[in-house]
Amino acid sequence: MKLQKKQNRMGVLLVSPFFIGCTVFYFAPFIISIYYSFTSGGKEKQFVGINNYIQLFQNQSFLLALKNTVLFMGIGIPILLCTGLLLAKFLCYLSKFADTVRGVLIVPFVIPVASVIKVWQILFDDYGILNRIFTEFSLETQQFFQNGWVFFVLILIFIW
Repeated sequence: MKLQKKQNRMGVLLVSPFFIGCTVFYFAPFIISIYYSFTSGGKEKQFVGINNYIQLFQNQSFLLALKNTVLFMGIGIPILLCTGLLLAKFLCYLSKFADTVRGVLIVPFVIPVASVIKVWQILFDDYGILNRIFTEFSLETQQFFQNGWVFFVLILIFIW
C-alpha cells in the first residue's frame, strides 16, 4: 500500500508542471478573456452582459468574415483530406519512385514561408506567369488577388 501511495505522489509530481503551465498559460487567460467579453472596454470594467455579442453579430464585417471562414474551411479541409488520402493510396502502389515522391511531398515543410509566398506572387501577380500565358493566347489578364479568383487561389495555397 505504501508503494502505491509513493507512485501516486511521484505521478502527481511529474504531471504537475504540465497542469501548472496549462493553467497559467491557457486556462487562466481563456477565463479572463471570457470575463472581458462581457464587460465594456476602458479602464473601468463595467458588466454589459451579452451586449458585446449582440453588437458583434450585427456587424456586417464580422458576418462576412465568419461566412468566408466557414466557406473556406468547409471547402478547403475536405479537399485537403481527400487529396492527402489519394496521395497516400497512390504511394502504396508505387514501388520504384516511392522515395522520390515522398521527398517531393515533404518539400513544402522544408521551404521557408517567405520563399513560398514569393513563388505564389510570381505565379498569380498582375504581371505574373499565368497572366503572361493568358496574354500569349490573347486572353484577358486576371487580377487573381482582387476578384472572384482569390477564394480559389487561397484554397490552392492552403492545399499546397
